[in-house]
Amino acid sequence: MIELLRGKLADKEPGKALIDVNGVGYGVLMPERALMGLPETGAEVTLHTHLVVREDDMTLFGFLTREEREAFRVFIGVKGIGPRTALVILSTVSIDQFAQAIVTGNASLLVKIPGIGRKTAERIILEMKDRVQGLPKSKTLGATPIGDTISLQAIEALMALGVKPAVAEKAVAAAREELGDGAKVEDLIRVSLKHR
Repeated sequence: MIELLRGKLADKEPGKALIDVNGVGYGVLMPERALMGLPETGAEVTLHTHLVVREDDMTLFGFLTREEREAFRVFIGVKGIGPRTALVILSTVSIDQFAQAIVTGNASLLVKIPGIGRKTAERIILEMKDRVQGLPKSKTLGATPIGDTISLQAIEALMALGVKPAVAEKAVAAAREELGDGAKVEDLIRVSLKHR
């Protein structure tokens, strides 16, 4: 099992990075959020990886943090979530947002993830209720704490207005910093719109 890659970033494209490890190029599929966190081409990178071996294929998935990789492993353990759907989840919402959706039974957040319909979202919530504690807390920039329902509501509102999830998260984090902990959700949405 390949658990870690350390080498130079040779190339990156949507959904994929090429890592040169001592002259061997590893093609690694990654969540879009993780790809955005990569340095410029030619820089040294370290990725936490998970190798999926099938009868006719070997695919390497890469993550910037152990927490992302562990969440990926929890996701692919759920019936109906394959490795590529798990990548889409990690590209669309933070680990904390996903966990909050499971805890609160918020299927409407999950159906905003491409490839997940209402029935699949409800099944994921049902199957993951007892596994949600196994999800690691994310350490990514702008991650929303699980108990911060006001920020989550603001993020959902921005997403409903067509703002991309990663942009919505950063905008709400900036607005939260500006307004402080006592902010109401309406104020948070209003100020977040200025920061996107």
